[in-house]
Amino acid sequence: MGPTLLALALAVLAWVLVVGDLVRRHRPAWHWYVIGYPVTASRVVFTWRRVALLNDLSVSRLPARTLIGHLLVKGDPVRPTAPRISFPRATRMGLTVSVRLHAGQTPATYLKAADAFVHAWKVHAVRVTSPERGLVLLTAMVSDPLQRPGFMQERMSVCRSAGVRSIWELPDKLRPVPVVVIVDEIAELYLSDGRRESKAETEQCSTLLLRLAQLGAALGVHLVVAGQRVGSDLGPGVTALRAQLGGRICHRVNDPGTAEMTLGDLNKDAVAVAQAITAEERGVAVCTGPDGSWSRARSHLTPTEEAVSTARKHAALTPDLPALNRALAAPEGDDK
Repeated sequence: MGPTLLALALAVLAWVLVVGDLVRRHRPAWHWYVIGYPVTASRVVFTWRRVALLNDLSVSRLPARTLIGHLLVKGDPVRPTAPRISFPRATRMGLTVSVRLHAGQTPATYLKAADAFVHAWKVHAVRVTSPERGLVLLTAMVSDPLQRPGFMQERMSVCRSAGVRSIWELPDKLRPVPVVVIVDEIAELYLSDGRRESKAETEQCSTLLLRLAQLGAALGVHLVVAGQRVGSDLGPGVTALRAQLGGRICHRVNDPGTAEMTLGDLNKDAVAVAQAITAEERGVAVCTGPDGSWSRARSHLTPTEEAVSTARKHAALTPDLPALNRALAAPEGDDK
């Protein structure tokens, strides 16, 4: 190869690397589909047999014991067969692989091998689910979904550029649309299957929720958390999160501990009133404000049909928040 061709090849390589880095940072989905997915899918296909063998997912079609004359011989199974898999299917956040179980296998075996899949395929995490009997679905995520840029960073940048501390100090034309984040059944976010990756994701989710509660109000992002019991038994981050939520609503409870979790750190009298709510007093609750005061209130019943009708009526008023849509994009949503 002459000097001219070598220089041209190096220039093309440099251009590809620069463009690839720009695409990866500004259009991560494009980078994943064009470069990341083919590479990761190849790893899955070419390493599957060995990974299955090393993690006891393969079975032998021949018995480990055989009879030679009158002698029973026992040895290692020969020609182990790996479970059949589908070709990896790309999603926005990674890929999915369907595995057909061997007779006698259970999804628990694949749960134990999840860490091995992560290292062999060089991905962030692998989730194991069983959508139907005899089938396991492996969902690989190439990056941490909680690390993706969210809309809060953009709002911080707008405030910083204008030299203000909150969006409420911005002119009307520059002020972003307020957003209310509702987290129902908060306990589900703190569940963990015991694996190191699962515990890390739970802790990270708790940290990000706490960060949202601390900074959200100034950025027009308001957090509403609901649950049956919001106490320290869910995890170490729940108490800190609860302390950041000044307003509380406590409906009828079945035990004093639940009322204490909700209202105890604000007003002891409110705890006693909450415990006195009877089953016949539907919708009655004890509400507190940021100043520590409390009141006994009753909510208005809104049937499901009325809520759906109202949502459809005002659907045209829904603001367009592309950054929020990208931040909340889920792997399952890409298949729809």
